[in-house]
Amino acid sequence: KMSHRRISVVIASVLFFLLALNSSFAVASSASGQSAIPTSQQVVDLRPSAVESTDGNNAPLPILMMHGINGNNHDFDLMKVLLEKKYPGVLAIPLDVNNNLQSFIPLPLQLMRLQDLIIDLQKKHNFKDFHLVCHSQGGLLGRALAASWAGHSIQKLVILSSPLVGQYGVPPAPFLPDPLKHITRTEAYRLLYTHVMQETFSVANMWKDPLQHGQYLDSNQFLTRLYNESTAAADIQRSYQFKATFLKVKHVHLFASPADEVIIPWQSALLGFYKVGSATDMINMEDQLFYKHDYCGFNTLVRQNRLSKTIVPGVPHVEWVRNAQIINKYVLPVFDM
Repeated sequence: KMSHRRISVVIASVLFFLLALNSSFAVASSASGQSAIPTSQQVVDLRPSAVESTDGNNAPLPILMMHGINGNNHDFDLMKVLLEKKYPGVLAIPLDVNNNLQSFIPLPLQLMRLQDLIIDLQKKHNFKDFHLVCHSQGGLLGRALAASWAGHSIQKLVILSSPLVGQYGVPPAPFLPDPLKHITRTEAYRLLYTHVMQETFSVANMWKDPLQHGQYLDSNQFLTRLYNESTAAADIQRSYQFKATFLKVKHVHLFASPADEVIIPWQSALLGFYKVGSATDMINMEDQLFYKHDYCGFNTLVRQNRLSKTIVPGVPHVEWVRNAQIINKYVLPVFDM
């Protein structure tokens, strides 16, 4: 068990990391004409797109791709090549946003930047409808985008191994900034459920400790809003809009593997998670409250045959975007349906 002194050292290290990250982002934003990191109150939840439909031909729909944590748009270089080979003429775009260290900034801000980029691409390339492929943390962003952007026109939402309902596990070191490489999952809540972490750090936004459920509900303002766990009146009202907006997606495809060493539990990629009070007992999607009461629309999707779940044994986390055999066998056929 980590000592209070050790926790204090980790907190100080993470704060220093985030300060440096946010400072670099402010400089980059100033140079590009964007504003620096806003407060959570400044992040807009619902902003309809002004883009009109221009998809009047038989050309394949554009396919946009969103990378995961500590990654960048080049993570999808291979998939882009394979898509263009199989579907000549397709506009396949790995999204150049929230790259590398910027993938650690808070998810509400990443969500806003993702939406802005897609709107810009719609205007630049003259399209409205599109498919969206997301990996890892990018999948949680894609899921949130489909619920919060009232003007979206996502046709197929393809999510590859993502912590959709939360993360409760420390992944291998390459996926983490240095200050977090030695923290344990049982102690992480002391750091990640602080207000400053929730306001500045993406991992905190997705951290769901089943042994500290009360603190999760009190502290988290991203997952709790997305899955109707917040009791705030404004969030309850927003949840109805989130559900209606999410159901605009034509089909949702979820992919996961028991061999995934990053998403913990791996079932989170299929909307399953640990039972409250246990770090071992699993509750599958069908037994989740948000599914039983159809708070988010997943029950509706299943009843309408618009949700597909695929489990592929033996696929490590990054292989979903780096292994041509996996991509050709499992991901690309989605666009033939």
